[in-house]
Amino acid sequence: MECISAQYENPLIYAGEWLLVGVVAFHGLNGIRLILAEVGLSIGEPQRPIYPYKPKSLGRRQRYFILLLMILGGILLVGAALEYLVYVPLAISGR
Repeated sequence: MECISAQYENPLIYAGEWLLVGVVAFHGLNGIRLILAEVGLSIGEPQRPIYPYKPKSLGRRQRYFILLLMILGGILLVGAALEYLVYVPLAISGR
């Protein structure tokens, strides 16, 4: 059993876990953005399509939600990086 747990203390495994946290955080936050768009909080009024087409669904509010999503995702990734770079090695070493 120690052989299996020793394999999980590999730095590559920690990097993979960190990437997984980033993917899950981004996916969850994007789901919240889509829910807000579905209830109509970030989608503009429908307009007649006139050439050249400019997507009105990606209006100013929707862009702000995407920017907010990226900022929150970055904050979560920094928190996860601190967890995996500072606390996990300390827990493994027994300090």
